[in-house]
Formats: sequence, structure tokens, C-alpha cells
Amino acid sequence: MTTSSSPMLRIGILGAANIARLFAAGVRPSQKVAVVAVAARDAGRARKFADETGITRVHPTYDALLADPAIDAIYNPLPNSLHAEWSIRALDAGKHVLCEKPLATSGQEARAMFDAAKRNDRHLAEAYPYRAQPQTLKLGELLHQNAIGRVQLIQASFGFPLADAANIRMNPALAGGALMDAGCYPVSFVRMVAGSRPARVQALAQWSDSGVDRTLVASLEFAGGLIAQISCTFATARHRHAFIAGDGARLRRVTSTTRRPRSRRSWSSGGVRAGMRSATSSRPRRPTASSPKPRRSANLSPTVRHTGPVPRRTSPSTSH
Repeated sequence: MTTSSSPMLRIGILGAANIARLFAAGVRPSQKVAVVAVAARDAGRARKFADETGITRVHPTYDALLADPAIDAIYNPLPNSLHAEWSIRALDAGKHVLCEKPLATSGQEARAMFDAAKRNDRHLAEAYPYRAQPQTLKLGELLHQNAIGRVQLIQASFGFPLADAANIRMNPALAGGALMDAGCYPVSFVRMVAGSRPARVQALAQWSDSGVDRTLVASLEFAGGLIAQISCTFATARHRHAFIAGDGARLRRVTSTTRRPRSRRSWSSGGVRAGMRSATSSRPRRPTASSPKPRRSANLSPTVRHTGPVPRRTSPSTSH
């Protein structure tokens, strides 16, 4: 949307949700992007949001924000059920759109959104920050280098406790549920690694009293033989991890139940961090008396769990 010589991209925010506050804070240091306006259903809430985040303009309605010629793009953090409607309206108003995940609640909605982007010659993107983070870029390098051989299995999980029945995530009318809120991350991750859409999907869910899925597990089968398993839940301690097994080695990433600096997160295989040494080391690292032991705190696991390589094939393999 911008180049080194182009003017700053000016963004307006639809709504004053908590995640929009985080977005505004994240954008603030940028020299290429600026949040310049906000609109909310409650004008008082929008004004309070603007005062607290340093946004200069407040619009009385979403439509008024879309009609503002001084806005180039909008960020859409509205409830899931409103993503398609207001993203399409924004695109038809000539704005680029960064829409919170999940992009849509159905394939029909997603296709309509991209049709709107194409007919208006505008960009439409789903807001997944993890795809641009260092550990994800490193993973892409490893897979491109065929570091673990042909990918055969992927497992990804994300969950956290949610007991508040009034939480928006528990409202079926707003497209809530574990899959829409947390499960879209492991699904996105699996699709990114696989590089294609699954040929067959099977799922099992436990349902909340409100009618949304509280816990869901699914198996995804891809045409090339790759199999993936994802899980998501509102019923466990916070966890987020991924595991990828190729026919030559394996990669694992674990995030503990407390937040760690992003620089501590990485992929590991063969007993070393993949960012420091090849993930396909043919000789497992053996502990010695002088080897430091991982530091553990009560009820916490190490940020990265190391796993040894499996035997390599003698014939060359191809990355999936």
C-alpha cells in the first residue's frame, strides 16, 4: 500500500474494542502508518477511546468514517458476525481493509469480501500478526530449505480458560465459539505450512450452554498425504503450541502459560534451536555433566522443548 516515497497510510478504526486499543498502540511508533480516526456506536465511548489513544478525529457513525476522504484504509475489529458487512462497505467506499480474524463466518462471506476488493481495486487482508513475526519467518526458511524433509504431520493447539457466560466469545449470534476465536489460529498455521487447502476435514466438539463450541478438535487431510490435527478450547489452562514432523526431522514450538519476550520464542529440533543450527543434525546432542538444565518455575514449562531427529532417509525427499 505504501512505498518509501509514498505518503503515510492513514487508517480509521471501526469500533472501540479492546483489541483496537492494542492495534492503535502497536501502530503508534510507525513512520509509514497512522491511526487518524475512530467511530463507535456510542459517541461517548469513541471520544474516550480517542482521548486515551491519541487519535485526533472521532466520527459519529461507521458510515461517516467510511465517507472521510482523509482515510485510506480501515481496521475492522468488530464482532465476527459484522466482519463481512462492514469490510465490504469499506471496500465499496474505496478503502483498503485490514480485518480482524476470522475474516468471515462462511465461505460465501469470504468470497463476497474478495469480490468487493477486486471490483474496487483495493487490498483486503486478515489480521494475523504471527505470520510476520521472526519465528514464523524462520519456520518458512526451514521448510523452504527442506530442513525436515517432506512434511507428514502437523499438530497445532490454542486454548485458554473462559468462564464468563456474558463474554462476546460465547454469543452464537455474534459468531462466537472456540473455533472462531482461538481455533482459527491453528487452522491458519496448518494451511500456511501445508500450502494448500485440505481435501477432507473431520471435527468433534463439546458445546456450551449458549450453543457455541467450547472445545473442538479436528483432523485435516491434504491431497498430498499430509495429515494435520488442530484443537482449540475455552476450558483449559492457557496454552499455544505447534509440532511439525517431516520424514527427516521434526520441529516443535511451545509457548508457556506466562508471556515471554518474543525473542525467546523459536523453533527447535535435534536438541538445538533451529535459528542457531540446522534442524537436520544427524547426531543427537547428548547431555553432559556440565550441560545447563532448563530453568523451570512452578507450574511452567520451558519456552521451547527440544526433540531429537528421527533417522534420515537415504534417498532425497521433497518439501510438501
